[in-house]
Amino acid sequence: RTVHIWFRPSAISLREVAEQLAAAGYEPAITGEAGRVGLSPAVKALYLRLAVAGFAFGNIMIFSIPRYANGAPLEPAFQRLFDSLNIALAIPVLLFSASGFFGSAWRALRARRVTLDVPVALGLAVMFARSVADIATGAGEGYMDSFTGLVFFLLIGRLLQHKAFDRIAFDRSFRSFLPLSVLVEPAGGQGLVATPLDRVREGDRIVVRPHEIVPADASLDDPGGHGTVDYAFVTGESSPVSVAHGDLVRAGGRAVGRTLRLTVRQRVSHSQLAALWNNPAFAKPKRRWLSDATDTFGVVFTIVAVSLAAIGAAAWWPDARMSLQVATAVLIIACPCAITLAAPITLGTAMEVLGRRGLYLKH
Repeated sequence: RTVHIWFRPSAISLREVAEQLAAAGYEPAITGEAGRVGLSPAVKALYLRLAVAGFAFGNIMIFSIPRYANGAPLEPAFQRLFDSLNIALAIPVLLFSASGFFGSAWRALRARRVTLDVPVALGLAVMFARSVADIATGAGEGYMDSFTGLVFFLLIGRLLQHKAFDRIAFDRSFRSFLPLSVLVEPAGGQGLVATPLDRVREGDRIVVRPHEIVPADASLDDPGGHGTVDYAFVTGESSPVSVAHGDLVRAGGRAVGRTLRLTVRQRVSHSQLAALWNNPAFAKPKRRWLSDATDTFGVVFTIVAVSLAAIGAAAWWPDARMSLQVATAVLIIACPCAITLAAPITLGTAMEVLGRRGLYLKH
């Protein structure tokens, strides 16, 4: 998402460069603050985990196709070779690609909580251990294809969630809605100078043309006239407000009808708009009811799954082999991978649909 452009100012202006980029479909993201460039380390790590899981999943499926197509065990030499390759490919998925689920489950248990990642991690661990045991004892070829496939699709769900949140991210400051510069009238009155907002000081005379945003708290400096300001962005009031000479014009207002000549009273960072935007009431973290509901469901789901596995194991006892198979089968099948995959896709899609209609959820 980053490009470096060299241009000759004598042949083309910076504005024309930006217009040509926008016409080509790559409108520059111009703000008054440093933006985030490139992928975050967490997303990069997620892509790497997804790549490892996808590579292992695809190759294990290739090694498993002969067994499925044959409908019976292959020749012992080929079966041992394919089983060994499956285990070798699944180990990086267990230790690296699925590490986020195991880490999240461990942190939840240390905090004496049970989240949905706990049964997911339990199901993945049992599936891997059961597969290794089946291969080692010759009881079967295991479920390494299912194990790597589940991890792969779960990571796709998390990636979709990240992309949905990034698309509708609203991590902005009040500076994002102000112009990059403002026209300042020098003391001698010789023309207007485009000045970056950071250099605007108290007492400077600025000129705000129609439809432009007032960048700082200022007073109208026009003895012979009056002006009109639209404060819809600040207060939500749709009716413009008339101001006379000497009246306060607050930052965030939009000039309506005619050009306004103003004298700055407060620096940009000290305006009422900045104080309102940075009010602690808006920074107070809110409880995520959906996360609480998911955690509650995770507790109930884990208790039910473990209980059913224990009941199944007890029902088949003292046949230890069948008892272990029943218990592990229940834990594998009860892994809530589909629910874990469905939640981020559903939430991400809903937030995107709302975003297309102009509704953005900050929490």
